[in-house]
Amino acid sequence: GVLIDIEVYFTRGYLPTEFQPIDAIPATGVARIPGAYWRNSRTFAVDYTVSDPTPSDGVGSVTLYYRFSADNVTFGPWTPYREQSFSSEGTAVASGAFAFDAPAGEGFYQFAIRSTDAAGNVEAEPVAAEAIAGVFVPSRLEISPATVALVADVPARFEVRVLNGAGRRVPMEAPVVVRLSSSSAGGAFRSGTVPLSETVIPGGSSTVS
Repeated sequence: GVLIDIEVYFTRGYLPTEFQPIDAIPATGVARIPGAYWRNSRTFAVDYTVSDPTPSDGVGSVTLYYRFSADNVTFGPWTPYREQSFSSEGTAVASGAFAFDAPAGEGFYQFAIRSTDAAGNVEAEPVAAEAIAGVFVPSRLEISPATVALVADVPARFEVRVLNGAGRRVPMEAPVVVRLSSSSAGGAFRSGTVPLSETVIPGGSSTVS
């Protein structure tokens, strides 16, 4: 064949939005605390999962919010705790965890996640709690009564309590085994007629008797 004509055309650069719909909907996230409601350490994990609906430019960052109450009735304002950012572009679903250290001390906490996608859309501020925890750190065991005058063949009831540094009863995150011993020649601890060498404070409880 014979070449009749040839031309070269140069076009401008194209914006990403000219190839796909605009990402105008914010990502949404949810917080979750694995394990028991009661926490006996000031530091524990708060997990999260975030998703950015289609069309998605990906998850940009996640912020953990918390609010605190000393009585589990009146809670303070939602407070940002820490942020995690994502460097992988186009990741529509992300998950991870924050190491939370109970900055307000012992008490009751509520948690929520607020996310921002790569297009800059920001999730609404938290309103309701997505995860909750009661944080109390055990400091000592107390037996009550500490002393008692025992009478032969008359049972006496004792209670073992777990207390924190302020003397408040501490619900246990997991069961605790308490070893029992007596210096009395024949006065072993018993449950009915069965001798006891140990007893267990159940998870979620602060006492056993």
